[in-house]
Amino acid sequence: MKTILLDGPPGIGCPVISTVTGIDRIVIVTEPTMSGLADLKRVHEVACKFTSEVGVIINKYDLNDAMADRIEGWCAAQGSAVLGRLPFDRRVTEAMVAGRSVTEMYPDTGISRTINEIWNKLTANGKE
Repeated sequence: MKTILLDGPPGIGCPVISTVTGIDRIVIVTEPTMSGLADLKRVHEVACKFTSEVGVIINKYDLNDAMADRIEGWCAAQGSAVLGRLPFDRRVTEAMVAGRSVTEMYPDTGISRTINEIWNKLTANGKE
């Protein structure tokens, strides 16, 4: 089976529901802020209605380590894995401006290694 990634819209409205209907796994990307945690809780509740496989990525975790830890604890209590923590890295923006992925443009950096580790977790167990 092939893996198809869909980048869904933010929120919990109809566009999100139409994006996640019929899929096997949902990955929610959040940031370590109070509003990020509140949004995560809302989206997680909706996601769990569509699949039992819900994972979380904490983007820019190092901007607020304490909140990232709190989010990770909340995820553990819900039974959802934190697939990874991505650090803030200006090279992500540089790659986007250049029209390339950060893993392509800066393959030997910490951010690229972390993205590759997350990808390997997502595609493990013969799911790709």
